[in-house]
Amino acid sequence: MVIGVDLGATNIHAGLVDEEGRISGEVVRGYDCTSKHDVIEVLLDVLSSLKDKARSVKKSVKKIGLVCPGPVDIDNGLLINATNLPGWGVVPIRDMISDATGMDVHLDNDAVGAVLAEAWVGKARGLNTFMAVTLGTGVGTGVVLDGKVFRGGRRKGTEWGHLIMSNKGLYRCACGNDGCIETMCSATALVRLAQKKGLNVLSAKDVCKAAADKDIIALEVMDEFSYNLARALYNYSLVLGPEIIVICGGLSASHELFLPGVRKYFTGLFSGKEYMMPPMGIEMSRFPDNAGIIGAAYLCMEDRRIGL
Repeated sequence: MVIGVDLGATNIHAGLVDEEGRISGEVVRGYDCTSKHDVIEVLLDVLSSLKDKARSVKKSVKKIGLVCPGPVDIDNGLLINATNLPGWGVVPIRDMISDATGMDVHLDNDAVGAVLAEAWVGKARGLNTFMAVTLGTGVGTGVVLDGKVFRGGRRKGTEWGHLIMSNKGLYRCACGNDGCIETMCSATALVRLAQKKGLNVLSAKDVCKAAADKDIIALEVMDEFSYNLARALYNYSLVLGPEIIVICGGLSASHELFLPGVRKYFTGLFSGKEYMMPPMGIEMSRFPDNAGIIGAAYLCMEDRRIGL
């Protein structure tokens, strides 16, 4: 048994994970990400509580898998200027946690965690080239190419959520650029789009509730959001040629409001070149809230099908 931790922009999501990818003792802890030192203290408290839970069922835990918003230097254990953790800079987070707990810590990007979860026990099990797209505060992308996590030539990962898709996004991206996919297809973008069209909403949940209640403007927002996401996934498909694209992250819990539109527009963009479409299409994760925990745990497993 290992501990899997998904360190997000607004909360820590962690749990005990066994060799079959099953989670127990799940913990969710919110925080203000302004102070990295305060967040590390919260994380250490969560880890301590999970170790206690493991002991209570007579299980030993010796490894921690940790996934964070990228970029991540997995070779040196560094979290590097994460866009959605402003002001953190470069943090030697692997060694900080290892030194404090006395446990082995395996670190990676959160979207890589999502794609590993799908490879291990999810929709991409048995496949060799695929990607996971996480829709939350930002847009994360985890890519497996020919059975191995694709990290780019510098092994610092890839940030496909910051590919520029428009001359002007719904807001200026935290990375400093304008028109990033993240500013068109994230939960944050959904809220900004709804506000731009006059809806009085504060969160993606508000927008989704209005759409579920058949509010006309909210439905228009969902349709435009679906088109934007379909264009992003179309571009990803042309670059990677994946067997499947799996959607993960908090927004995927409301997939019934946007997935039909995404599939419709996505198919339309491939008109006349259907042979280039992912053969298994676009699917939703089996665990929209837990993929990060499961993928983080997979980093600790010795018998891995997917190369890191």
